[in-house]
Amino acid sequence: MGNIALFGAGNTGREVVKRLRLSGVEPVAFIDDTPAKQGTTIDGLRVYGRQQAVEALGADVTVLVTVLNPKLTFPRATVLLAEAGLKAESFMLLSWRFPEAFAGLCNIMPPEAVLRQKESILECDALWADDLSRATFAQQVAWRLSLDFAQLPEQRLHDIYFPEDLDLDLGADIVFIDAGAHDGDTLLQFLAHTRDRFGQVICIEPDPDNHARLEQRIADQRLGDRVSAINCGLGAESGIVSFNATGDMSAAFGEGGTISMPVKTLAEVMPSGHPAYVKFDIEGAEWDALQGSANHVSQNDPKLAVSVYHLPEDLWRLPLLMARLLPDKRLYLRAHGVDGTDVICYAV
Repeated sequence: MGNIALFGAGNTGREVVKRLRLSGVEPVAFIDDTPAKQGTTIDGLRVYGRQQAVEALGADVTVLVTVLNPKLTFPRATVLLAEAGLKAESFMLLSWRFPEAFAGLCNIMPPEAVLRQKESILECDALWADDLSRATFAQQVAWRLSLDFAQLPEQRLHDIYFPEDLDLDLGADIVFIDAGAHDGDTLLQFLAHTRDRFGQVICIEPDPDNHARLEQRIADQRLGDRVSAINCGLGAESGIVSFNATGDMSAAFGEGGTISMPVKTLAEVMPSGHPAYVKFDIEGAEWDALQGSANHVSQNDPKLAVSVYHLPEDLWRLPLLMARLLPDKRLYLRAHGVDGTDVICYAV
């Protein structure tokens, strides 16, 4: 592959280094715009600024962008690197070159693996309730086959989980389950959307630091006992599992985590007999959480907002599951984020 440097020395970049080494590839350096990181060594790699990297590594080095951040999209990163005379590719290409080593790191699989899912993709394509959903689905599939970032729409993070073009019809007695509540950012959006007219909010957040910030935000809002926060994850069954507590978007359950964390089922946290709106952003555990409480979901008929971008197959297998569990709901797809992130399927 030639000399490879990684643009972005954060959690994603460090994970890419680990998986490259397992694949027998040794990167030559990190490149990062954070002044405090420049001149240091991270995971055995020297960290350079962009111009420093050209002088130290030469312009023929291949730079893999290892940033997933709405403030720095891949197209913008390529422009910044080109200004310094560096050519860039997305680290997601590694999922094509080393599919086993890079499985689960992003929502990309080799094109031939996507094509093997043709029947499911076509079945999912027939589910959508409007033209924008159909166009969004086609864009997302095309991007997974090409990694052409020009296929992706502009971001619309301002209305994620509460899209302005959908009638969610959340009544004054609605129970909102915020699964993957982070530090309470979605809670604030919910309060603004409902104008504080709601029945109950149950926030689920496994990361301890995020949970502490979430509880502080709830206290600051003075919402009384209508809003609660549970420090746990959601899954197919209750138990204790390993969790990698990073405090950011890379926090997730998996082997070799930093702490042990309780997991509950959706049936345990979502009360029966009440109108509910459930948001899922749980880093690839969406399938387990829905399938594990399938009967509870079907019996209580909640509205859903489900992240379908964490794992490659989620784009089609999660809407198909939602359609099976909630046959009377209409399904919509909206791409809110950048670089293939924050793609949400709504059942309303």
